[in-house]
Amino acid sequence: MKRMRTFLIYALMLIGFIFLSRVLEEGLIENMYEAMVPKSVTAGQYGDVEIEMGDARAASTNGSISFKLKNTSDEPQDFVAKVNLYDDRGLLAATDYFDVHLGPQEEKDFNVKFKGNNIASYDVELIPASEVPDKSNIIDFFGYEFDMTDFFGMDLTNLSLFGVPLKDLLTWENAKNAARSGWDWIKVFLARIPWWGYAIATGIVIWNLPARYLFGIFPL
Repeated sequence: MKRMRTFLIYALMLIGFIFLSRVLEEGLIENMYEAMVPKSVTAGQYGDVEIEMGDARAASTNGSISFKLKNTSDEPQDFVAKVNLYDDRGLLAATDYFDVHLGPQEEKDFNVKFKGNNIASYDVELIPASEVPDKSNIIDFFGYEFDMTDFFGMDLTNLSLFGVPLKDLLTWENAKNAARSGWDWIKVFLARIPWWGYAIATGIVIWNLPARYLFGIFPL
């Protein structure tokens, strides 16, 4: 009976500790995020689509925006939701695009998660897909976007490294393919060097070693 009581006390202490930790963790996370105010919300030419904004919060490096879109017409609607993010100085920091298809009287919830420094406000606009800029040559490098067609005045869209276009090297799979191709190229290059080439290179290395030292093993 005493053992059962002791076990019950430890179990209650463990449950209480887990509950307290969860409450403190959620409270700490909640205090890290501040509410964002939308600069504008417009449906543009899609007047039959209602936009209902939800919660929008941001911390120093990330955040999220939630909203609901509802098609009030009896016709399907296809468009793009454009979300602009602005920093605490009011400067445009990033833009995200989301393809949206709504059937008749259909509504959908969206939750946009983003990464960015000191994001303070945003706006949402519904636009046609034809107005979305071509970003096939835009690469995102740790939150910074670079246009490969004008990289410090140079067009790098046609350049590649070991058969992989430069703009595709930021994906892990393509980076592995480039490294594998590079290693194969090095092996082929080394295999084409004759034996006397290695002999000459070895002699040059030995000749340029310190006079009284050889590879740190045999003092002369």
